[in-house]
Amino acid sequence: MKNYNLGWTLRMALCLLISAIACLTVPRVQAAAPQIYAGKIGDIACELGLIWHQDGSVRGILEFQGRTIVLRGENPREGAVNLFDSDGDVYRLRKSLTKELVIWSGAMNDTTKVHFVRLR
Repeated sequence: MKNYNLGWTLRMALCLLISAIACLTVPRVQAAAPQIYAGKIGDIACELGLIWHQDGSVRGILEFQGRTIVLRGENPREGAVNLFDSDGDVYRLRKSLTKELVIWSGAMNDTTKVHFVRLR
């Protein structure tokens, strides 16, 4: 039996609720199921949950060092995403694939390396 982090699950539920509200307030915006990634910001371990919308917008939650940050962003083209948080930080990520992994890597504020991985 898997060991689930209840706090993370509740935050993802909140993210889904925010996404549902956005779908109600913006016409024809539909969300896919959330995708959960494990990763690092610099040397700090973190978890990232993203919800991709058909209109190219992205919503998410980033959790590290006991902090939870809500992210909003855009998916301007296949294999690229730009995420923004309320602190003014910008995450520019590019996707790569292996046989078993989906990998998003890039930089926060064009300086700090970020890396997120999810099993396919």
